[in-house]
Amino acid sequence: MPQAPETAPKPSELPMRLTRLRVKNFRSIAELDIPLSPLTVLVGPNGSGKSNVVDALRFVRDVFARGLDQAVMDREGMGVIQRWGTEGEGITIGLTFSLKEYIEVEFNGVDEAGEPEFSATGISPVVQLKYEFVVKKSAYGEAYTEKQTLALSAEQDEFPKLTILKKGNVVSGKLGDGEWVADLGKRRFLPPSVDAPSGDTKLVDLFHFSKSLFGAKVRSSHSFTEQDLLEKEVKWWTKFREAVNRFVEEITDSSFFTLNPTDLRQPQQILKESPFDESGRNMAAVIRRIKRYDESNWPDLQFALRQAVAGFDTIEIESVGGYLATKLLYHTDDPTKPRASYLGQESDGTIRMLGLLAALYQEPAQPFISIEEPEANIHPGALAVLAGVLDEASLRSQVLVTTHSPDMLDHLPAESFLVVEKVGDATRVGPLDAGQLESVRKRLFTPGELLRMEGLQRQADNDSAE
Repeated sequence: MPQAPETAPKPSELPMRLTRLRVKNFRSIAELDIPLSPLTVLVGPNGSGKSNVVDALRFVRDVFARGLDQAVMDREGMGVIQRWGTEGEGITIGLTFSLKEYIEVEFNGVDEAGEPEFSATGISPVVQLKYEFVVKKSAYGEAYTEKQTLALSAEQDEFPKLTILKKGNVVSGKLGDGEWVADLGKRRFLPPSVDAPSGDTKLVDLFHFSKSLFGAKVRSSHSFTEQDLLEKEVKWWTKFREAVNRFVEEITDSSFFTLNPTDLRQPQQILKESPFDESGRNMAAVIRRIKRYDESNWPDLQFALRQAVAGFDTIEIESVGGYLATKLLYHTDDPTKPRASYLGQESDGTIRMLGLLAALYQEPAQPFISIEEPEANIHPGALAVLAGVLDEASLRSQVLVTTHSPDMLDHLPAESFLVVEKVGDATRVGPLDAGQLESVRKRLFTPGELLRMEGLQRQADNDSAE
């Protein structure tokens, strides 16, 4: 059940999550390098650049899902998203992912394409993956990827760090502190690079260029036997490859929700039940799936809505001529005759609360969920419930929210705050000032009281954007 969060954030139970974001020359962001937690709360006034930080992450998702050209066109071109005056430098975005509990694999043979297949057998050391790319505008005004860097390392193991660099059409790589090996892409045993019109190389293909760095067994084979996997180079090449595959899946499946109550009022066409569409077009189908198949999330969703909406009892999803209609049932004086209310009759706050709960309780859980200003349209008295659900959801999905609501902040862990402010024309982001954080921990003030009195301050010694 949703509960008020503790003062200290809970440790992550997520097997894989984003731990850092690095951005340079994107919209109002000159440069930033910030940590991201299982629950991260971007706090700042309107116009400070919170949405630009979120859009940097969404941009990476769009590049992976639809390609660089489409991601740039969706934002009306490089001239809109690149910080003014930095055209020669390009846009740089970097991500760090950590696999807290990475799965050991056992060889199960090869598939029809000759690729090895594995099954899980246990837990291995943490694997850290860093990926960074630089986007520039060509002389013809088109966006292209100038450079990609991929680095993989394993904690608590002596295996050296793998680094792969693609600059232009040249791919180089090295293990640990060894010498760079150039022109990896020209090795005849490698699969062809899959190039999009913008010059992108898919990350999985970029990783395959590292084969020549891992010894004769990896270099000469397209598939591996169980005996091969006992060799250290083969073992770690297959582990790193699986990490890259999972990283791509995590980024591609990330969700950035923009739920407008007006769009959710009417019956919806019967669409897929998972994942929840970012604009909520399949909300009824998602709720029906939770009700049918999720024995834990369905009671929690109903409990949260009961705490937020007076008199609410349960939800019914009706199928009418190829459409799904969401109906809320309310208690009356006669327990046998509940009052029924379709979403078209409900307030914006009730509808948006239902949409947010569907996003946070959907099954299967999405790896990364972003919600901007979750407090919009929702009564202040219900924000404690919503904050508790957000905090609880961060045990299933990594959650990023933006807010400037004192009432919302009072119910979220202050350690999860990143303060966003505009200095000149540049967005700067950093942890909450140590003095203010200590005041919250000692219960001298709540975050909302500090926001109203003096504003939340960014920690001066940890500037993450200049």
